[in-house]
Amino acid sequence: MNIVRPLHLCCAVPVLAAIVVAAACSSSSSTGPNTGQNVRILTRFDSLRGTTADGQRASEFQSIAQILAEGAPLGAGLIKNGAVTGRFTMVAALLVDDVNGQPVDSQYTVIGYEGNAPDSVVLFNASSSGVFSIVSDHDGSVGTIGGTVALTPDAPGAACKSFLAQAPSDLDAPAPITCRLQTVTASFVTAVGTSADTLSLPNQRVSGIRIETAAAPAAP
Repeated sequence: MNIVRPLHLCCAVPVLAAIVVAAACSSSSSTGPNTGQNVRILTRFDSLRGTTADGQRASEFQSIAQILAEGAPLGAGLIKNGAVTGRFTMVAALLVDDVNGQPVDSQYTVIGYEGNAPDSVVLFNASSSGVFSIVSDHDGSVGTIGGTVALTPDAPGAACKSFLAQAPSDLDAPAPITCRLQTVTASFVTAVGTSADTLSLPNQRVSGIRIETAAAPAAP
């Protein structure tokens, strides 16, 4: 699965290790996606990634389509860019790698977009290797490695309703071992390139999914 995994990161984030092992004891309030809406939007974003020469923006579009295809609900939340706070449509996924049935690593991704085109797209990602963000619009994109993150997941909820069968055949979104709805209380703060501005996801509950996929064992 290509949910921003190819990027090489720095700056360890120990919080992700706890998420691999267990979720918080609180109950999940995630609700499932709307079938027609998910299929329509994931198909649109899969198509949009072929309309831009900006590789980072195309990666954001692809990740949105992949997360929706796995069965994530569409949510809404706040993202702050510098002094401006906006309300964005959001998708999110906690991707857990299993080796021989045991979780060994994970990454958490939240993506927000606004506008029908869309106009602005913001991606936050945290893994055991580090934190990074991408913010893009029609004029270009800025990716930044490094930042802070806090994540508190609810207990996983109901099984995802997969839309992989309805997804375009060129969308790289393999079938997971398991997929369940999960809400995560999340906050991110990153820089915006080399500027003095910050890009942040203020502390809030984000509806999403928990996906477990099979990973190859490490070489001896």
